[in-house]
Amino acid sequence: MLLAIYIGALTLGLGIQLLQFALAGAGGGDADVGGDVGGDVGGDVAGDVGGDGEVHGDGSVAAGSFGAMGIFLSMRFWTFALMAFGMVGTIFHVFELAGFFVTLGVSILTGLASGIGTALVFRSLKASVSSGIGHDDMIGKIATVTIPIHKGSVGKVRMMVKGSRVDMLAVTESENVETGEEVVVVELHGEHAHVEPIGKTGI
Repeated sequence: MLLAIYIGALTLGLGIQLLQFALAGAGGGDADVGGDVGGDVGGDVAGDVGGDGEVHGDGSVAAGSFGAMGIFLSMRFWTFALMAFGMVGTIFHVFELAGFFVTLGVSILTGLASGIGTALVFRSLKASVSSGIGHDDMIGKIATVTIPIHKGSVGKVRMMVKGSRVDMLAVTESENVETGEEVVVVELHGEHAHVEPIGKTGI
């Protein structure tokens, strides 16, 4: 029974990781902006629920808005924790390297260490990438809508800034801006980008 759990955890972790690579293939580096809750499959099964990056009032970008707790809410943490837990548990169980409780304990500790370490590394990398992105770098940028934006509601856009893919929460004065449409970033309001369809801005 426990072997099935180990194998299941390993398979799930690997599956999520492969899906991340597949979805991220079209993009370059990424910096998730806005601290929106989700995961980060392919850089964005919603932007690491740790709020890996957020735009402050002055337009500067910082990392880790949820602090230490964000690590345990991060999709990357769970992906690598599951893979490590499942791999170590499977190896110890199949080759009978230790008893039930030792195997379980080592698997859990390895999973936690792997998940925390990976989340911290990615957070550090994103912080270093995001630190060079400011207010002026995003204003006037062309972005693609990834979550529909309606007047009075919040959606999401993706743009390339200084070679990094930036995902950001967005609002608009237009009635409806659907997924896949191109918009221009008019201004920033805290964590949100105010965007408008390209045709409407005259670009």
